[in-house]
Amino acid sequence: MAGFWRRFGAHLVDSLIIGLVTSPFGMAANFNYTGNIDNAEDFRNIMAGVGSLFSMSQMIGWAIFFASAYFYYGWFYSTKGQTPGKMLMKIKVVKENLSYLDWNEAFIRDGLMKLVSGAILSLGYFWFFANPKRQTWHDSVVHSYVVQTDKDGNIVMGGPESYPASKAKAFAFPCGCCLLYIILIVGAILLIGSMAPEIRKMGENNPALRDAAIEYKESKKSTNMDKFFEELEGGQEGMQKQNMQQLEMMQKQLENQLESGMREQ
Repeated sequence: MAGFWRRFGAHLVDSLIIGLVTSPFGMAANFNYTGNIDNAEDFRNIMAGVGSLFSMSQMIGWAIFFASAYFYYGWFYSTKGQTPGKMLMKIKVVKENLSYLDWNEAFIRDGLMKLVSGAILSLGYFWFFANPKRQTWHDSVVHSYVVQTDKDGNIVMGGPESYPASKAKAFAFPCGCCLLYIILIVGAILLIGSMAPEIRKMGENNPALRDAAIEYKESKKSTNMDKFFEELEGGQEGMQKQNMQQLEMMQKQLENQLESGMREQ
């Protein structure tokens, strides 16, 4: 069976190749605004356009990724059992009878299930250490195995049928990844915080953008104040109606008391 670091290296190489192929299409799908900002209406239109087209570009990016993954992994796995990354690391993906995956199995394994394996602290990848046959989650779904090859691409035969599982490693690695994610997130927050003054200065040095942003904020505030006064007026009208109803009830009670007093006399 192939070792963990060989598999990891092959995954990095394949991800880099797919990223280089798909990045030009993803960049072309991004929204690029080149117009002028003259007033708050222009600023408002820009903000609305960026939000809608950003989500659209994300959808296009995912579609490009899945299409690339289907053709990349499908062709290499079905014909050679190896992607360029796995050729470099001298490993191969096969089924139990040493046959190759078909296009659909390849896409399910590397295009879909690798996303699931990496979703929960990469636990699906590190399940490699807990599985006696060194299968990750995406291996288990399509019943595939990753084995070593020689320099000519032939499978290296021999070795035990199973290997001792290390559950400690299987769960220690995700914990380490979680700590790494936290460090990266904190670092990103600190970096953005340190860049905030520079970004603010850039906005202050652009009079048109500054005035448009201020006007936009003022328009939002005025809209909120209008809503507030409308609600206040509505509340006052409601209170007036309620007071009138109470006065009418008191008047009726007084009239009833007077009538009852006159009858007793």
